[in-house]
Amino acid sequence: MTKVLLTGATGFIGSYICRYLVSEGFHVIATKRSTSRLELIGEAIEKIQLVDIDLEDLSTLDDLVANTDIVIHCAALLSITTDSNKEMFDFNIGRTSDLVNLALEHQIRKFIFISSVASLNDLNNGLTSEKDTGSTNEINTKYGISKLLAEREVFRGKAEGMDIIILHPSFVIGAGFWKTGTPSFVDKIFTGIPFYPHGSNGTVDVRDVAIAVRRSIDYSGEYDSFVISAENHSLKSVFDMTCDALGIGRIKSEMTPFLGRTGILFDKIRSVFTGSKRLITVDTLRTSSGQFMYDNRRSVKELSMEYRQIKETIDEVCIKFLESKQTNEDFGILEF
Repeated sequence: MTKVLLTGATGFIGSYICRYLVSEGFHVIATKRSTSRLELIGEAIEKIQLVDIDLEDLSTLDDLVANTDIVIHCAALLSITTDSNKEMFDFNIGRTSDLVNLALEHQIRKFIFISSVASLNDLNNGLTSEKDTGSTNEINTKYGISKLLAEREVFRGKAEGMDIIILHPSFVIGAGFWKTGTPSFVDKIFTGIPFYPHGSNGTVDVRDVAIAVRRSIDYSGEYDSFVISAENHSLKSVFDMTCDALGIGRIKSEMTPFLGRTGILFDKIRSVFTGSKRLITVDTLRTSSGQFMYDNRRSVKELSMEYRQIKETIDEVCIKFLESKQTNEDFGILEF
């Protein structure tokens, strides 16, 4: 049985990768922090090897990599505020570098890195593909820069003989913990927000990301990176589909550039006086107002991806969300 070391296995994307690989017959060694919640792994928890580890613990990490065939690095930090940027850069780049070094030392079969379209040089109003590798001066967000620099560590591994795959998911939609991460946009819409974002983005079902990881394991073609994205949508369209699926009225007002800049100012003042985290920053405004579209043709051709329709995904997610409201649970899980 092929052994897979999966970092970030208890998170939103990682939990779907974990469950799908278990269903495909892999022996999954899943890393987690001592404080991680395990609900998103579901029944697969009985079939995996869970390891409590701080990824800075290189001795334990070395033992894990030495006893695995494939490394899938999904763990990452996302920060939207400047006071957490150093921690994000240290983790996203440093832990990737450590894993690459250990993977090279132990000559693992393949290293799969879950990056993001945020690391690409987005062509505003154009179609962005894997070829549009950016520089740190061209990336829209600090998170994107951290993922780009982490990718360079993975490419260093390739230069030293390691077989690699880098996946670039777009805006990932799915059920998870409703108050954190990407799934929280459903809760925010349900609770009530006054404006819809001006921008557009690629969208993809979280289960399709997991399937792309599985197909990357067997892939032996010429390419080493893939955009994982199903459909390009305006964020208004995504919000409209979500409102419809939740059975609530659509949001009528657009977040204009002026409102966005005003929101940043008032959010900063709110954060200073309340001591709470920032919710709106220049990075989040750029992401939500940019016109970003992604080309998925390479993943369709090379990985034989058959993407789910996003409307159907949103419908499923909203059903899970409303069920969670009935049962007083703060999470939901989509089945494959």
